[in-house]
Amino acid sequence: MWIDDDGVVHTVALPSPTELMSAGFRGSLDALVEVDSRRVLDLVESQQDRFLSVENVSPIDADTEARFHGATPPRNLLDGPVSTLDDLGAVIAAVDRRWRLDVLMALEDYLT
Repeated sequence: MWIDDDGVVHTVALPSPTELMSAGFRGSLDALVEVDSRRVLDLVESQQDRFLSVENVSPIDADTEARFHGATPPRNLLDGPVSTLDDLGAVIAAVDRRWRLDVLMALEDYLT
């Protein structure tokens, strides 16, 4: 993710949202979705809204942003099992702010 001079947030489209997920994470997420898919998607969507309205309010440093222009997040960024919504929320919160929106968008794509 990077922010341009106008304050617009940009992400890079990935060929597959699973690129950001380890096999262990994905398997446990699939099991969680089987139990309560609506609440999982609601959590991801609310985290996106929170990121865009609260967490992403910071000064823009053009030199820093230039390093991330067009960069993709690291593969398997989401790793380890999640068995509850709290677990999923904790995994999302632990992702570096730089990649959090990319992760949230990948999760939304995967879930829908």
